[in-house]
Amino acid sequence: MSRVCAQYCAVDGRSFEEVAGTGFRALIDTVIDVTMKYSHAGKPTARDMLSDPTTVSQYVGKEAKAIRESLLEEVKPILRFRGGGITLDFWEEEYTKVSYLGCTVHYMFGGSQLRERLLLCSEWDTVDRKTGAAVQKFIFCKLREIGLCEEDLKLCTFVTDQGGNMKVAFRNSGFERINSAGHLLNTCSQNCLKSNPKSQHPMPAEALPVLALVNQVKSLVTHCKQGGISRQLKTTLKQHCETRWSTHVEMFASVLAVYEQLEDILAERKESHLLPSRQKMQEFHDLFEPVRDATFLLSVSKRPTIHLVVPAYLELKRHFKDQVPSDFPEIRAFQKHVENVFNKELEIDELHRVAVFLDPSMKHLQFLTATERVAVLKRAMEEVQKIPQPEKTGAPIVEVASRGSTKFNVKALAKYSADNPIGNEVERYASLPSPPEDQDVLSFWTEKENDFPRLKCYALRILSVSATSILSERLFSRSGTAVSEKRTNLAPQTLSDLMVVHFEFENV
Repeated sequence: MSRVCAQYCAVDGRSFEEVAGTGFRALIDTVIDVTMKYSHAGKPTARDMLSDPTTVSQYVGKEAKAIRESLLEEVKPILRFRGGGITLDFWEEEYTKVSYLGCTVHYMFGGSQLRERLLLCSEWDTVDRKTGAAVQKFIFCKLREIGLCEEDLKLCTFVTDQGGNMKVAFRNSGFERINSAGHLLNTCSQNCLKSNPKSQHPMPAEALPVLALVNQVKSLVTHCKQGGISRQLKTTLKQHCETRWSTHVEMFASVLAVYEQLEDILAERKESHLLPSRQKMQEFHDLFEPVRDATFLLSVSKRPTIHLVVPAYLELKRHFKDQVPSDFPEIRAFQKHVENVFNKELEIDELHRVAVFLDPSMKHLQFLTATERVAVLKRAMEEVQKIPQPEKTGAPIVEVASRGSTKFNVKALAKYSADNPIGNEVERYASLPSPPEDQDVLSFWTEKENDFPRLKCYALRILSVSATSILSERLFSRSGTAVSEKRTNLAPQTLSDLMVVHFEFENV
């Protein structure tokens, strides 16, 4: 079997990882099942068992259609009555330069299971420029085509990049839009190395040598790969990707991991001048490593992440502020520049603060101002007021006694709460003692369903919203496996169907 797999990879030009892929193994399992079922008819050949490429293409379309219909049947009532999150991202296919819209949906299934599915991957099939009005029209037109009208989405929050056209598209749409935290962190990091004086945050002159350092490391990695040096190293050097800043951190880390080896190899080749200062590289890496870690934390799948945005942002600001000043003047100037960029650019949406309140371990919001705390409570009460009383499914609601004074200025909210049960539900939650640190936020709301029925509904709606649009952004990299230099004639609809089937298998 290993010999045949090796031949398959060599003859058909496939990667070695393909034989471990879910789809390939499902194919082999099916072949085995069919062979055993029809073994009485004699030994079948591959030609007998495998479908014609045209037939396979047609079945991809049928499979994608079935997935879309099943998905719509599941998510439509959930989004309409409970709400959820929708992430959007435009991307351009590398070979054909066709622009696509990726759209994923995030929702709570069965009360406490967070699901995320691909709603659509649609070609920008209009001659219009991507203005705010055109983008808004296109997005809701495509959603209507799959069976989701605006009324179905009124309780949904859209997560996008902070591009001007996206902001304009949702400005007067009646829908809430928040920035993708992953995209914002990536943009902030990229802006730190802008040397153009006309850019929004140009690097100060004294910090410009840091840009030369980054370029030197890039050149070193390229030189090692092209010159055969990489084969002599104990670990692989990683190249950067301009659109994903975290790869710069990984590139620096990979060079630092084999720095001593590189010193010896380059010295032997009389190329020591190609190796940058180890200390400078380490300080640059340490400066941005928390940004990479925060991006990873906020991009995990199938777990709530939106409540982690505010603490992640505040921790990054603290990290940059408390950085030990470098002994190198250019690094020292760069540290200050990075701190200024992140302080100005990290924008916290109101929904992010509300999400923190809905995490019982952080509900006291001690890191917010008194005004911000009152605004969070006000919004929570107003939103819970709109939720109909769920049917009781267990024990009656038990009043929770207040332990000590609440951290919020509840008196300032009297006009919103008075003595009504809606306000009391929010206030009683705010008065609860903090749960164990290791308690999962979803398990908390499942346990407290009878104590806070309406607040629980609101909490699950907000916690289902993704902090990032990473799932939509992954369409770009996934499309690279579907479209290649030898496969540029793939129809946009076929690519869309392939992405739907791919993501369905990936999330099973």
